[in-house]
Amino acid sequence: MKRFVLLLLACCAVSTAEAADPAAPVNEIMQEAVKGWAEQAQPGEDYFSEARLGRIYSQDFTKVYREAAKFPAYDEGDSPFDYDVIVSGQDSCAIKDLSGPAMVPPRVRSA
Repeated sequence: MKRFVLLLLACCAVSTAEAADPAAPVNEIMQEAVKGWAEQAQPGEDYFSEARLGRIYSQDFTKVYREAAKFPAYDEGDSPFDYDVIVSGQDSCAIKDLSGPAMVPPRVRSA
């Protein structure tokens, strides 16, 4: 019986891991950074928008971020940061030729 439970738990863990692509949130944020720092920058969604806080960040991170946001970097601001936390700067140039495991387009899975 113990082995059956362990096997069942292992199968659930594997199916859960396959269901959620761990690179998807990273890819989403990096695509936003590329779009925001393009030569012809396009308006986009904040890295820490309410929609993203509820969707791609952990509950613990969201809680800490919301507490930090109570003390914005600027009087008129709503962010605890005074720089772009993804590119680590205030002034940057277009992000070009970005590659890496997280930037690979998601796999297309056949049914």
